Amino acid sequence: MVTSTENRYRKEVVVSAPINIALVKYWGKRDETRMLPLNDSISLTVDALCAKTRIRVGGEIESDSVNINGDDYDMTSQKRFWKCFAEARKIRRERGDSEDLEECFEVVSKTNFPVAAGLASSAAGFAAIAFALGRLYGFSDEEVAALARIGSGSACRSVFDGLVHWKALEDDKTVVEKVADNWEDLRAIILVISEQEKDVGSSIGMRRTVETSELLKYRVSHVVPERVKTLTEAYKKRDFVMMGNVVMADSDQLHAVCLDTRPALHYMNDSSRHIVKIVEVFNASSFRAAYSFDAGANACVFLKHQDVPAFLATVAKYAQISEDVISNPAKSKSTEAESLLGVLPKNCSISNVIISTVGSGPTVIDEL
Repeated sequence: MVTSTENRYRKEVVVSAPINIALVKYWGKRDETRMLPLNDSISLTVDALCAKTRIRVGGEIESDSVNINGDDYDMTSQKRFWKCFAEARKIRRERGDSEDLEECFEVVSKTNFPVAAGLASSAAGFAAIAFALGRLYGFSDEEVAALARIGSGSACRSVFDGLVHWKALEDDKTVVEKVADNWEDLRAIILVISEQEKDVGSSIGMRRTVETSELLKYRVSHVVPERVKTLTEAYKKRDFVMMGNVVMADSDQLHAVCLDTRPALHYMNDSSRHIVKIVEVFNASSFRAAYSFDAGANACVFLKHQDVPAFLATVAKYAQISEDVISNPAKSKSTEAESLLGVLPKNCSISNVIISTVGSGPTVIDEL
């Protein structure tokens, strides 16, 4: 945190916060105003995809403002930012702060991934804002998580490192906590199929599902509790096969619930399903990769670092991907690729490949 020697602002902080991918998915709220989820979820952050955010406060800053990737946001229509800032001021009042309680916030954020394309952009963005405000005003981890959740429910999972469990609980309560340390040789590969904004945003999609899906009710009451337990146990034991099977089953069920919604929600496309087929056949000889799709077409594939070259080589062979996108490890030979008899290089065009470590939390950085 830097205290300004100029009058334009009183102090500033610059932070970086990663996106997170739910391994057991959150889909649906029981209270939209307080951002309380219907079911528990488990997640890992993807370190390579992040929002870098600078917040300046006080001084000559006379109104709240938000700029993301060069675009100014209308604060009268973007109520999530307004709610987040109001909550920060409320936390300060409730704990008895007296200094500059109504000072305004200037937020400038940059992301290294497309927003609104199913890559958890809002989670990283609001986690960064909450973490930055926490550093400016000395908020506790619990307060930072609650502040992030007010902006975007899943953002609360990006303010911790390691394996993170967001517990739904009951009534007006919910809590998020780290439940296991990082799995050092675990990797995530993001296969970017589309950078276009989704036709139906996650918030609207969740609302439709809650209102119309019978499958969602069964998922919340019968499926999620056991999957949370099994996945947490598998992660702690470093049992990739057990973990990966839960990850893929839960991804599939999320999209089954979306299809059970009226009108149906179609987040995956033909290229998404082609990647599912590649992963399934890649696993035919031994289980080494697990796909996960949030509310979008882009794939996140979890695997161990030693399996990255073979998997990338397989993807490069059976999807349309330019040589300048694939990194050098992908050029290694993959004997498993020869068994992909039923997977032809259809119209599956991948515009970017990101290989990342997982499980890091937000950090203070020097500059945007």
